[in-house]
Amino acid sequence: MGLLAAICAAGQGERIIAGTIVERLTLTSSGAFEQLTPGQHQGGAKIRTRAGMARVLRYRFTIA
Repeated sequence: MGLLAAICAAGQGERIIAGTIVERLTLTSSGAFEQLTPGQHQGGAKIRTRAGMARVLRYRFTIA
């Protein structure tokens, strides 16, 4: 006697995922934070992460 499970697509949705937005900031001579450009490396850079939205595909399991 075994269990059978069927996987069915249940549509699309959105989820909040921690750490999806990453900002690399550096302090300018005027004291303001400025975003580093890709490939630019500087000592003392501040890295800030925060949650962001992501689109996901949802599935549902049916056990028969």
